[in-house]
Amino acid sequence: MLSAKCVSCLVARQYKLIKDFDDEVKKAEYMKEVLETLSNMGEGEASPVATERMDRRFTEYFGVNRSFEDAKKKYNELLLKKEDELSDVVASSDDRLLTALKLARIGNYIDFGALASVEKEKLSELIRKAPEDEIDGATYEKFLRDLACAKKMVYIPDNCGEIVFDKIFIREILRAYPSIELTLLVRGRPVLNDVTEDDAKDVGIDALCPVVPNGNGIAGCYFPALSKEALDLVDSADLIIAKGQGNFETMFGCDRNVYYAFLCKCEWFEIRFGMKHLEGVFVNELDKKFKVKGSAL
Repeated sequence: MLSAKCVSCLVARQYKLIKDFDDEVKKAEYMKEVLETLSNMGEGEASPVATERMDRRFTEYFGVNRSFEDAKKKYNELLLKKEDELSDVVASSDDRLLTALKLARIGNYIDFGALASVEKEKLSELIRKAPEDEIDGATYEKFLRDLACAKKMVYIPDNCGEIVFDKIFIREILRAYPSIELTLLVRGRPVLNDVTEDDAKDVGIDALCPVVPNGNGIAGCYFPALSKEALDLVDSADLIIAKGQGNFETMFGCDRNVYYAFLCKCEWFEIRFGMKHLEGVFVNELDKKFKVKGSAL
């Protein structure tokens, strides 16, 4: 179910989308539909599911498709220019895989859904500090053990720009564990600045592993909406990496061997994990010691 903070945030975002339109009657009717949509959310349906439903109604009401294509291309191109530099940081580190993981997590900053703005200067600062970021040692050791025996792995990315960090991380995984059959599972339709099949191919990640669209336009991995191919991939995976808050919201509680990696970018996640804004999370779904505050997603 949705937390009270999520409901409040979703309503505020929808009003922000329409506040500059002139037709006050239509705006009021739309906001009533927003509230109705939220009141009808089922148990276990997280905010990315609600957002997808409201976005469809927004387009129907106002004839506007929210497009992030320019921002997606901009940040993919920006990070591709930094790819060699980032790869050198990884290659010169004592633990290449750990450094690549830290950078991949930092890349989750590039999120036009959870953040009011994405600042290049802040991104550069986070990248500089990434090698010194903390990763829970026990979780990382379990991750290495799982990699060593995994046959099939699914990597679920989040945002464009961030996908270049993921590319570097995936390259390191396959370098260290070349026998793993790794598949990238991306969004099936454009949503926010999330990665689609075309976006993944634009940064060349398809040269490393197969890229499979998940069959829907929800900004997360919502199992009831997955295509059969996507669900079969997830069900057959020994190991899953899920990037970003949206994937966590839609997957948490799935009882699969999922490693979640993201930055805490909203107040509710900061409360749930007891972390500061933009602190990093790397946790495993099956870790019985892993607890989050509140039962609501």
